[in-house]
Amino acid sequence: MTDGFHRLHPEVHARPTTPTLKSMAARDLLLVDDDALMVRLLSRYLGSRGWTVRGFTRSADALASALERAPTVVLTDLEMPGVAGDALARALREQLGERSPQLVLITASHVVPREVEALFDAVIQKPFRLERVASILRELDAPARDAGSHVRLKRPREDVDRETGSG
Repeated sequence: MTDGFHRLHPEVHARPTTPTLKSMAARDLLLVDDDALMVRLLSRYLGSRGWTVRGFTRSADALASALERAPTVVLTDLEMPGVAGDALARALREQLGERSPQLVLITASHVVPREVEALFDAVIQKPFRLERVASILRELDAPARDAGSHVRLKRPREDVDRETGSG
């Protein structure tokens, strides 16, 4: 990382937060992006925020790691060589079942098909600010605590239909 990088992202060097014992056990994040610099940047930043980050540049390696030890959250890029982010999400949901992590999509695509978006609990558009990622992860980490928060997370369509009596 260069000095120019640190000038643009000074928060990477911020002091780590002190997570509670309860949250420490549940703050295991799997990060997948084919851009190695993005993996290093997000790993360092989120690590400084109390997350245990396992970073990968290949979806197949990330899937193997998740099957060995299911993470709390998976943060994945959409467009990657080999296994794309949506295929990874499907595989995780299918193979982990009840132990399936919360899934967050990061993408440069301005148009994400509804069937792809439906696989994820939250979607982050690139380019993004690091604090935006941290904010979404905080919301996923404690959804009940901040129910009135400014961050909107997707909910499965079935839940909305059930609550509104439609569908």
